[in-house]
Amino acid sequence: MTDFFTEIGRESYEFCSNTEIKGFENCELISNEQLAGYLNEVIPNAHLTACPSIEFTPKDPIFVENPNCCGYFNTTTHEIHIDENGLAREGVNGLLDTIIHEVGHNAHSWLETFHPTIADKWNAIHKASYTEYAHTGIGFVSNYATTNVNEDFAETYYAYVRDPELLQTLSPQKYKFMHDWVFNGIQYAHSVAITPVAMANFNNNINPFLLSAGQEYTVGGIQDNIVSSHIHNDSQSPYRCFDMIAAG
Repeated sequence: MTDFFTEIGRESYEFCSNTEIKGFENCELISNEQLAGYLNEVIPNAHLTACPSIEFTPKDPIFVENPNCCGYFNTTTHEIHIDENGLAREGVNGLLDTIIHEVGHNAHSWLETFHPTIADKWNAIHKASYTEYAHTGIGFVSNYATTNVNEDFAETYYAYVRDPELLQTLSPQKYKFMHDWVFNGIQYAHSVAITPVAMANFNNNINPFLLSAGQEYTVGGIQDNIVSSHIHNDSQSPYRCFDMIAAG
């Protein structure tokens, strides 16, 4: 995967594929370079198609108007904007949870544009989930996933990458869809959080986030007791917002 770094004055610019990663030097917990490295290793390049940037913009008017929002995906420009709320609540893991959710929105858009028959499969699975949810109480990875087909995809995408064990428990069918049709067989280590050991391994080119054929990585730190709570936007709005809070 493409990864290069340039510095202009005090501003640093990092790229994941063709997506610019910027502004994260201001969040103090992760650099543009580290975030781009994580995304380059973890996310298939196609999932960032047409996404020009992922930017840390805590003073964005959307965040000022919606103080509980941690990030949003602009469906018109495909830009992803991230606030500091996730950092305050869950540190770097809250930040990555939010970013992966928003990348999920872009991946869904990519699927709808370039693979509409696969997107139709997802629509059918999503619709059937309401019946399963009514009868068994499962079928969605979070309450927010029940909002609409878009948020269900983004939440399922996030869980596949960041908490696959939860997704396998709550919706094996959606896990299989992500595995077969979205990630082309790539699997992720269960409930792996970013810890000093994980970051050290990552910086030494040992990827603690992926499970490949015959390989597993042992990384300290399990992400537990996380629930989703989101602000609900008008379905006609070009913005989709996401928020993660720790269970009380």
